[in-house]
Amino acid sequence: MLPELERFWRTDDGLTASERAEAYGIDWSLLDDNLLLTPSERLAQNDAALEFANGLRDAIHGPVTLLSVVESGNGSLFFLVAEDESVPGPILEIGNTNSRYRFPIGARRFVNDWNSHGPAHHCAVGVDHIAHKLRKLAALLSIQMESVC
Repeated sequence: MLPELERFWRTDDGLTASERAEAYGIDWSLLDDNLLLTPSERLAQNDAALEFANGLRDAIHGPVTLLSVVESGNGSLFFLVAEDESVPGPILEIGNTNSRYRFPIGARRFVNDWNSHGPAHHCAVGVDHIAHKLRKLAALLSIQMESVC
């Protein structure tokens, strides 16, 4: 790792990011290679990755599961889940990877129900309906899961 970054990666246990990566078998050479790129080279790589992600978005239509990990008022975490459908059609072109969804409870009710739980504005989208798997994971982690639809 480049020495000038070491000071930003120190933790309470005194290990640097490089030491921690080595302990966990993480290969930092990709990060080092990325840091050697010029800003314009990094932007070109990011643009290529975004173009690839947008291609995936356009290709994947069908059942999806939305997941947000939410912090409750008492500080505990819980899963917020919705099973929906990704459908073809126009989407907002705002620079992020977006999809068009159809909600079994309708868009207005979905937005109200989903936001009533206080999630952040980002969520994960998984291919297929996998709420049953997320419920098992929540049980293993001893955390609550709320399902919107």
